[in-house]
Amino acid sequence: MKISKKQLRKLIQEAFIGQVGKPPVNVQDYLKNPDIDPALDALMSSGDPEQIRTGLSLHGTLAGDEMAYAIGDASLEDDSFLEKEKPFDKEKNKVKAAISQMESMNLLKGKMFEDYFYIEDYNDLRVSYDFKIMVDGNVIDEIYGLLSQGNDSAAKKVGMNYLSYNGKFFADNPQALEACKEVASFYSATSFADLYYNYLNYSGSLEMSIVGLLPQDVMPLPRQVSSIELSLGQLGELNEEVPASNADAKAKIFRLARALGLLSQPIESHPIGYFFSDGPNILKGYTEIRVNF
Repeated sequence: MKISKKQLRKLIQEAFIGQVGKPPVNVQDYLKNPDIDPALDALMSSGDPEQIRTGLSLHGTLAGDEMAYAIGDASLEDDSFLEKEKPFDKEKNKVKAAISQMESMNLLKGKMFEDYFYIEDYNDLRVSYDFKIMVDGNVIDEIYGLLSQGNDSAAKKVGMNYLSYNGKFFADNPQALEACKEVASFYSATSFADLYYNYLNYSGSLEMSIVGLLPQDVMPLPRQVSSIELSLGQLGELNEEVPASNADAKAKIFRLARALGLLSQPIESHPIGYFFSDGPNILKGYTEIRVNF
């Protein structure tokens, strides 16, 4: 299901309508609500998610019940939501529905992100470069899509092609080409792309980072993920459930980053502990993913 920015803003606004301070709603109890028009009973009791969503939409229109829309939207991410005896927290599930809908908006595609690219070796003062660069959001989107599928090797290949001397990175940033060739030669790397993505093979003290395109993005996570915390602008805070395996946790992190249009950042104890993007965003407030190990 596609959604426009206007529709998403409406979805976000609805997250704040009613239910604040009230207990969660049980989905199955709601579907059996005696206030629902009897003509909709067949849809509500059909067991078919699409029919149930149609019934919820019709009830929402007839009765002006925002909860019907909220439950329908939340179920778009997971049909089984409508089949289980489970409580429904409108605010939390509206946030999840908004994230799910944002995936279809391709927030990274078609954008160029400005950054400062640093190359430093803290054991060798001869290696010190910095450039103002532009990073292609289409490439980041492709890489994050592969990482969200757990395909690290394919993501690395896309990144290395992007950073090849004839690739788009240097076409967009010709001012960085000669220095990157020089630093690759200094470490006897076969190319700058090889040095960037395999830097640990050349020096334990070499530090390089292109925002949204970190070499660590395509590596296994260094430790077990303990929590995934989201700051979502006007939607507030949300703690995401952490998958049992680190590989699944990493895939989920990059799926969220891709959906929210956020870039991996070299901050704190591990380079991919934080994702954010400067400037205005559709959630109208600071948006961030914090990965805690």
